[in-house]
Amino acid sequence: MSGWSGPLTLDVSSICTASNRELNLGVTPSVAWGDSWPCYINAGTIASVAILGSGLAIIVGLIIHAVSMRWPKGDEHTNWGMKMNKLAFLTKRGSTSWFSSMAMYLMVFAVWWFLVILVIFSARQRSDATDGIRYAACYLVAVLVMLFPIYMVMVNCSESFTRTARAAMNMGGVSGSLRTAFSSGVVAAFLGIGTSVLFLAIMYLFMTLQRDRDVYSAYGNLCSRNNGTFCGQALAWQTLCGFAFGISTVSILVRGMAGIFGKAAEVGSELIHKLEPDSSIEMSKNPASVADKTGAIAVDGVAMMIDIVESLIITIVSAGLLAQGHSARMAIPFWVAGASFLSGLIAYAFVRCSNAGVLHVADRYRNMMWGIRIGMYLTAFLTLVWMAVIIGILYTNYPGFFGGERVGWYLYACLFLGVLTSVLVWEFTSYFTASSSSPTRSVAAAGITGASTMLIQGLGVGLLSTLPIAFLIMMLIIACGAIGGQYGIALASIGLASQCWFAIAANVMAPVAYAGDSCVDQPETAAVREVTVSLHMAGESCAAETRGWSTAASILAAFSALAAFRQEAGLEAFQLQGTESDVISEGIMFACAVLGGFTPFFCAGINVLAIGKATRALVDETRRQFQHIAGFVDCNPEAISKATCYPAAMGALLPAFMLILIPASVGFLIGARALSAFTAGAIFAGGSAGLFMFNAGATWCKSKTSVEAEGAFGGSGSDAHIASVIGTRTGNALKDVAAPTMVTGIKTIAMTALLIAPLIFIDRNAPYYLSCLTDKWASSISILACYDWNKAYWAALPLFFLGVLGLIFYFAFWNRDGTPAPRQQVYQVENQPVMSPGGMMMAPSVMPMQTVTAVQPAPIVTTTVPVMNQVPVMSMQQPFGIVGQGYPEPYMAAPMRPEMGSVDQFVNNGYQVAQPMY
Repeated sequence: MSGWSGPLTLDVSSICTASNRELNLGVTPSVAWGDSWPCYINAGTIASVAILGSGLAIIVGLIIHAVSMRWPKGDEHTNWGMKMNKLAFLTKRGSTSWFSSMAMYLMVFAVWWFLVILVIFSARQRSDATDGIRYAACYLVAVLVMLFPIYMVMVNCSESFTRTARAAMNMGGVSGSLRTAFSSGVVAAFLGIGTSVLFLAIMYLFMTLQRDRDVYSAYGNLCSRNNGTFCGQALAWQTLCGFAFGISTVSILVRGMAGIFGKAAEVGSELIHKLEPDSSIEMSKNPASVADKTGAIAVDGVAMMIDIVESLIITIVSAGLLAQGHSARMAIPFWVAGASFLSGLIAYAFVRCSNAGVLHVADRYRNMMWGIRIGMYLTAFLTLVWMAVIIGILYTNYPGFFGGERVGWYLYACLFLGVLTSVLVWEFTSYFTASSSSPTRSVAAAGITGASTMLIQGLGVGLLSTLPIAFLIMMLIIACGAIGGQYGIALASIGLASQCWFAIAANVMAPVAYAGDSCVDQPETAAVREVTVSLHMAGESCAAETRGWSTAASILAAFSALAAFRQEAGLEAFQLQGTESDVISEGIMFACAVLGGFTPFFCAGINVLAIGKATRALVDETRRQFQHIAGFVDCNPEAISKATCYPAAMGALLPAFMLILIPASVGFLIGARALSAFTAGAIFAGGSAGLFMFNAGATWCKSKTSVEAEGAFGGSGSDAHIASVIGTRTGNALKDVAAPTMVTGIKTIAMTALLIAPLIFIDRNAPYYLSCLTDKWASSISILACYDWNKAYWAALPLFFLGVLGLIFYFAFWNRDGTPAPRQQVYQVENQPVMSPGGMMMAPSVMPMQTVTAVQPAPIVTTTVPVMNQVPVMSMQQPFGIVGQGYPEPYMAAPMRPEMGSVDQFVNNGYQVAQPMY
């Protein structure tokens, strides 16, 4: 029988693989297709292009990093140059400290799952006794290798923003600053994608060792050498699920920690600026300002890079599984991923803009965005060229028995549609979030009447922005599903994700541009800001567009993983009385879909709530440094990074555990059908809500940019500006914390399902099911019980861990109100030296004196308190309000302690809030 029964329908019994060498078509002479190209492709050939391309990407990324570090930074002979370099040095210290803290929490998280995977897959092996170590090794390698690009991105971005500012002065102005900032993004793209794809291909080669080759098993996860079934390469793709799961766990934890840390630093720096009289000092002496730069790099640099890498790796692994052992189909994902590096490298050379005729901020902004757009279009065009070459190589003289060469061009159509969708998603997102677009300007205009109308307008724009992108994804899935089935949809995802080189480079440019604009906010460099503000606007636009693009990539990656899960769990082959076995109309299936839809929301809420605790920790540490560091020398960025990382990690760890344990519990407790419905519900709800939050948050933030930089609707200080500031703070929590948790969470859920698919596999021919169906045929409920609940006892383990971890996190972290502990009160008799809480003797001759009044029902007590640059050397946690000179308004120095009651109760008891004495 012919293996060709439709455009791309594959009969596994007649598959084009190296093991299928006995096929005789009844012609003279007989032809063994296993000896023909591409049927005899081995594992080394399949992984070769990926290894070559990703290896070159790492080398080029390191070269660009080394070259960029030789570009000039701030001029050490000038005051402004010394300030810029000092800020960069402190930001680098803070970034490396954040990395070390993040790595510590990540490794604890990873070691836990390494042991769980090792034990479970060793106990329930599906192919041979090495399953446990194979899955666990892939997982651990993925976690370890991703630490390298994370560290390099933190270091490169910390070093690059001063060079970007310097380039705006005397290295080509507009074009020079754009090239410098974009180079930092290129380093992140080449190192992040190159490292992950390289080690994925290497692990694929290792996983094929000691296993016979090529022919896929009937159910996708059984390998029996005795009956002549060879599963080497296909089983390698199964064990690579451990690698993809490792990338996913890194992504969900880093995404959460970076988002919480970044928003806490942003909000905390603003609070310090408003509440502390000397927060406007040089940024290198303000730890909150340094933490703000570190947080921006972590959120828009590291976190987004990991998120996009995760989408690519999940898509490659899912496509490899859906290839079902077909040699050419297994090669396409690896070859496209490796060859697309050339597209990114060539496009990088063309990202530039003209310095002529750019006199206004808006003109420079549009000029820069056009230069970036050239890079995007060129990347897409070149990728299509490489894809055509790959299909031509793999499917030239393809056996007619399997459909001939036209099969390859059917597959190319899916790749082409994926690339086209990528460009269209980028453009639609740009329309709804660009500073000069009508939707964004309508949000800014709504701020004229106040923050309420601006927030409402932004919500409406964000909701509307989801429709065109959802329509594009829907049409892509329908078209490629009709052309190539589930594998065709996975290839479309590969086509969209092939633009990840450009997406990462454009996004990582944002924090570099932001920090570069911030560091030139000095009187000596006021003229340079005309260029850096435009670059900052371009970076914000690229970040907003990348978020919309990454959401589409995440939805398609999660859907591909879901399709692979259905295959690996036996759902695609399982039919019940001629109908699909997991119809959503069944009550239990719909209930699981509802649970899956709400799980990302709950996890995102936990991360958002953690921002408040992290902000309090940052403010407390900043005040401690203000009080304890004499003379306001440079701040201690390591201390503030570590202090803020603890609540950020506690806020990110619980959702990370939940996004893994909840789907595992559903799968083990109810079965593969329920887990399929759970995952589908999570993809739909989390993807749509994440896209809305990304675009709505970006619209609010860009409306503020439109008012400030372009002077629209009254400019800075106007009602529209005040409203846009409120919208920006609201939008930041959505687009940098809540939405990333949702979008990354759906991929974590999908990868968890795919990882445990062999453990909950439905075997139609197993004696258990045959006897169960025979005995209980009259009752459909009993039939469902045959395969839905048979492994329920396995759910006890994830449910137990979920309950224990929930209690631990609640009582150890969430049950605490986060109020800083009372500090030692430091008073001083006039003209007497005082010992600071840190033990440093401070002479009164070098400290200005300030009179502070504490008002009680008893007679007014006046004490003289030493201050350093107008900041009192005393506890910010007093039993009553302490207000010193320089505070902008009557102010309780810190939140009231619980035993003091509310402020109203405090006043009613006879106390008063002291008034500033000036």
